[in-house]
Amino acid sequence: MDYQYYTEDDFFLDEKFQDWVFRPNPTLNNFWETFLQQYPEKQKEVYESRKRLYAIQFYHHLSDGGMHQRIRTRLQLRIGTTEDSYVIEKKSKFRQFYPYWVAASIALVILFGVGLWQIGYNTTPKYQTAYGATQNVWLPDSTLVVLNANSSITFPDYNNNPLREVWLEGEAFFEVTENKERPFIVHVDEMDIRVTGTSFNVAFREGRTQVVLASGQVILESEAFAKPFQMKPGDLVAFDNTSRQVEHKEVTPYEYTAWRDRIYFFKEAALEDVAKVIETYYGKNVQLDPAVSGLKFTAKVTMQKEADELLTLLSETFDLEIITKQNQIMIKKEK
Repeated sequence: MDYQYYTEDDFFLDEKFQDWVFRPNPTLNNFWETFLQQYPEKQKEVYESRKRLYAIQFYHHLSDGGMHQRIRTRLQLRIGTTEDSYVIEKKSKFRQFYPYWVAASIALVILFGVGLWQIGYNTTPKYQTAYGATQNVWLPDSTLVVLNANSSITFPDYNNNPLREVWLEGEAFFEVTENKERPFIVHVDEMDIRVTGTSFNVAFREGRTQVVLASGQVILESEAFAKPFQMKPGDLVAFDNTSRQVEHKEVTPYEYTAWRDRIYFFKEAALEDVAKVIETYYGKNVQLDPAVSGLKFTAKVTMQKEADELLTLLSETFDLEIITKQNQIMIKKEK
């Protein structure tokens, strides 16, 4: 396909493009991200087509063939976009007006039908990652969300809301498209993160919310703060639900966002914290011998699909015996 020559309508009709919008996977994400890097001048057409496709809320209630055909049919109602409409214009001056009232009539039927289906069905978009996997999610306004392993994001009524709102469970990195008229809000447990256009990382695990700002500005709103807290680049703010304590410090943002490249930085990390990362990222149950609880781990680790490399590094660093059995991992001192 010569996608570099595609118009907005061409993308809208393309089945591979539709699959990427509605059913993204690593292969499709890589293809379209590479395409946009090679042909940045096509970003406007791609993003506008994505917005139009997101408006078709009844996608999940059709078979693949039905969905593709309905999209094609709706676009063909537009004047002058198909060979058939061109022939009609050539045949008769009277028929030249036919598509206008047909398009208007069918448009009303479609809008009415979509309204009824929106009442009858829950069409809230949701993306969820498995253990050991990450995923790029493009929101309708071209905001990029990178989900870490074992995480999920939902964004109901994104196009029709004066605010751009998403709900996060787990961890994600955001590159938010700037729009001062429509603030972007991430809802995480007891905290709201309000931005206009910026990049930042949010993690919510085991009752602890942590925000790291890479660029731009964000405002944190929570009952834990006496007033909204404005962050600056390099800030880390964390809130613990149990202790109700707030932590604020300056950090190197890349060390908290490098997981997008499957890299984790451990700095004087207690083995209990390393075990939590293994449990969260790989879905394993880790048991620690009390004798190793005081150990501190410092390393830059590339996370593979399995935990073997990290476990081997721990074993070699501290002379540990590590026993793995299915989803159980036992870490103890070598005898």
